[in-house]
Amino acid sequence: VILLILTSFFTSRYMDFFPTPSNITTDLLFEKSANYFHSEEAPKRAASLIPKAKIITILIDPSDRAYSWYQHQRSHEDPTALKFNFYEVITSSHWAPSEIRTLQKRCLTPGWYAVHIERWLTHYPASQV
Repeated sequence: VILLILTSFFTSRYMDFFPTPSNITTDLLFEKSANYFHSEEAPKRAASLIPKAKIITILIDPSDRAYSWYQHQRSHEDPTALKFNFYEVITSSHWAPSEIRTLQKRCLTPGWYAVHIERWLTHYPASQV
């Protein structure tokens, strides 16, 4: 089993991370990314390139995921994440400044698991997800 972490499927160097395929190998290839599951384009692209793939998702509590993304943004010195605490970002209303609402959406939307699973199921049968 080969596990690839954060290889970014849609970058130009993606295939450089994989060994040359062989018809005699029984190896399984896995890739881990926190960005594909909630992507609107990834399921369609993946299904067109790898229609027989088995899609495995490991989910964490959506609130933990939201906080993790907020901390990720702080570590990358996102000005909004540095200016406002997590509670302020998550509880902001639609009247809040656009930069807070943008960060709020980026924290919360990936945790809408039912929405994302439905999207993947439009491109893969349930037996593959």
